[in-house]
Amino acid sequence: PMTFTIQYNADLGIIESTLMNHVTPQEIRVGIIDAIVLSKEENTCRFLCDLTLVSSPISMINLYDLPKQFVSQGLSRTTRTAVLPPSSKSSKEKADFYETVCTNRGWKVNIFEGREAAINWLLNG
Repeated sequence: PMTFTIQYNADLGIIESTLMNHVTPQEIRVGIIDAIVLSKEENTCRFLCDLTLVSSPISMINLYDLPKQFVSQGLSRTTRTAVLPPSSKSSKEKADFYETVCTNRGWKVNIFEGREAAINWLLNG
């Protein structure tokens, strides 16, 4: 079964990624690369990452290492990523950790409780 989907939303000009339950760290790494490739093809630097269906935990070390991929893939620092967090408390705490790690490294990553607020930030920031 698919655990990571990526699509370009042409109406909004954003890359939308949805992660499902039981997504693995390897699938996340591959998904990030695929999303970055798609963003270059579509000439956008706005991402919406929906984690609301994720309940299986990803380790802190895997989250900590993810921003290295942004650099290795040549992602622009003007990139904005809005994250819709998981509902479970432990998974939400990991999303908060990811936001902090990215912010500390100079990436614009924000967590939002609702899709509308996330899209407004992506389009108007």
